[in-house]
Order: sequence, then structure tokens, then C-alpha cells
Amino acid sequence: MLLRLTSVKKQIFSLKFFLFKLSLNRKGFTIFEMLVVLAVMLSLSLVLLANYRNFTIKTTLDYNTEKVVSIIRKAQIWALTGQLIGGVRPVGGYGVHFSECTNSCGYIFFADLDGNHIYNTGDQNMDGNYNLDQNLIVQDVTPNSTTDIVFVPPLAQIFFNDQTVPDTASVVLQHKVSLNSKTVTINRVSGQINVE
Repeated sequence: MLLRLTSVKKQIFSLKFFLFKLSLNRKGFTIFEMLVVLAVMLSLSLVLLANYRNFTIKTTLDYNTEKVVSIIRKAQIWALTGQLIGGVRPVGGYGVHFSECTNSCGYIFFADLDGNHIYNTGDQNMDGNYNLDQNLIVQDVTPNSTTDIVFVPPLAQIFFNDQTVPDTASVVLQHKVSLNSKTVTINRVSGQINVE
């Protein structure tokens, strides 16, 4: 009986040794380990996706705002440098026309040929219409809902709708979905163009 008990102990020991060795040589993952990794990856993906959307909105708004600023500066520089159209300097200088809108928004860079410092059909559209991204609107324009910012050569004197008052004009671009906005402000006295 003792002999049999010893042989059973040996068999149990060899079975434990075999299982121990087998556990050292396993080449897979447990289902629990896979679920933990999957949960971590899912959490990271959700955070990245949310941040990507915000990044895209911010980038679109920033790009279009800088484009508006560059066209206003272009009108200012053309007035300062005396840019000619067909060999003649436009009487009223160069300007940018803005209107508040909620769909398919844009703005126009023009040469004021009749000298009234307001965009109308007799003025020359310089580069065609500049369109904003489809998710952006011109939420507000001051001093009026339709504003022409005109720079008159040779000193690039600034007029807002043929007026020298008020001292500032602003254009507010807004994203339709996030409602984030940027304001472009033009100071008539100093000629500065700022983005807030």
C-alpha cells in the first residue's frame, strides 16, 4: 500500500511539473487580457476621434479667417503701392465687400472704379467671389450688415461704406455646428487688421 501511495505521489508530482512547464511555454493570451487591451484601445480611439473633430473645426475656422485677413491686406497693399488696372489707378481704390449670410457665404475683392467707396455693379471684381467653407457663415458685420472696406491710394485711407466713421469695422465668422467664431477687426485710424 505504501508503494502504491508513493507511485501516486510521483504521478501527481509529474503531472504538476508537466502543467507548470506547460504554463511556461504557452503562446497565447487569455480572454481577459484581450478584453483589457480592447477596452484601452477603444478608449483611446474615442478620445482621438473627439479631438480630431474639434481640430478639424478649429482648422477650418482659422484657415478661412486668415484668408479673409489676407484679402483685406491685399486691398490695403494694392492701394499703398498704386496697383494699376489697365494702366490706370482706380479712382476709389481697392476694397472688400462683406454681407451677413447664413448659407453659401462669401466676400468680394473689388476695384472701386466710380470712386463712391461702395461696391456696386460698375466696379471691377478683381478675383471673383471668395467663398467660405460650407460650414462657415458670416455671422455679423459692422458697422452695417453689408459693409464695404475700401482703401484709397496713395496712403490707403480707409472708408467703411463711404464713411470715415466709426473708427473700426468687424467681420465675425462662425462655424455652424460648433458655434465657434473668430472676429476680424479693421481699425480705420491705424490701418491695423486684427483677429480675435
